[in-house]
Amino acid sequence: MPTYAYIATCPAGFEGEAARLLDREWEGVLVTRRSGGAIWFSLPYPLDPHSVPDYLSNVFFILREWNTSANPFSELVKQGGRKSGLASLPAGYAPRSFRVRFSRENRFESVDKTVASSAEAAIRAATGAVPDRLGSGGEYWFIIRSESWSAFALRLERGPREAASPARGELSSALASLVVLRAARDLGAKAGSPFVILDPCAGHGALPERASLFFPEAAVIALDIDASAVKAMKARFSGNLRVSVSSGDLRALVGIDDHSVDLIVADPPWGMWEEGGFREGAGIPELYAAFLGAAARVLKPGGRLCVLTGAKRDFEAAVEGDPVFSAARSADGFRTDILVNGKKAALYLLDA
Repeated sequence: MPTYAYIATCPAGFEGEAARLLDREWEGVLVTRRSGGAIWFSLPYPLDPHSVPDYLSNVFFILREWNTSANPFSELVKQGGRKSGLASLPAGYAPRSFRVRFSRENRFESVDKTVASSAEAAIRAATGAVPDRLGSGGEYWFIIRSESWSAFALRLERGPREAASPARGELSSALASLVVLRAARDLGAKAGSPFVILDPCAGHGALPERASLFFPEAAVIALDIDASAVKAMKARFSGNLRVSVSSGDLRALVGIDDHSVDLIVADPPWGMWEEGGFREGAGIPELYAAFLGAAARVLKPGGRLCVLTGAKRDFEAAVEGDPVFSAARSADGFRTDILVNGKKAALYLLDA
């Protein structure tokens, strides 16, 4: 029985969570490695690109791989056309037009024109596809990673399910998905009451959108203190009756009843709070302390607070001084270090 090899990327720091979730996605999946925002896995059948979950940024079908990072792109191109499987791609994989991309340690890299042209010629000869450097077709990648691994691979196109590029300051679809899924893991709905998810500083609405997608039976509340953000979210969720959008301040959560929320998922300000419409002159530590107090009030017993922030020292200091959440610092899974757009951050889980 043939085996089909893939590498998937996800936000760095979430490899373990994404690998765990893959076991629920595809029957027979075998995760062989995970490192640096990447997961290597195989399947006993070709993966349907339309089945790729939103928490994965990209998935590549591996045509050829090398257990080294030392070879230059010119050598990978030279070897990649040989015994690479280009002539026998799974049905539906081969694009009619393509461009070639070169990635070293998660960054695109320019190569000599003769190297790029050589790669294009080899792919065209094997598949009959037409090179298109504007990128309207598929993408063949030559990848060099720091884990002593490199590959020639085809990026799988999700087609209509391809996520739109996030707005400036908005969490990517993959990151928002993993935050919500990690936050809700093992957190069961309470009998006799609706499952309620709150984002008290929802911004563009990425977290509420993911929450409503993954938990269709939940009631989702999206708040923000910025009037323009509230207006934009109301337009974004105009057809989604399960997401309620309104103006709100995460420091007090006025209008949210005591012990009425099962899960709070928040990406609060990291360090530009004074520039974002708050004018009392307090700083991030005061913001986090007030937020924790408000969260403790509205969470149900056994509820959970999930916070994504790059201001780790300030947030942990606020947790240490909070009478409800201070014990969470010693719990398993309290902090997961991740990267957000290349910036060091962490995801915190605090159970009430």
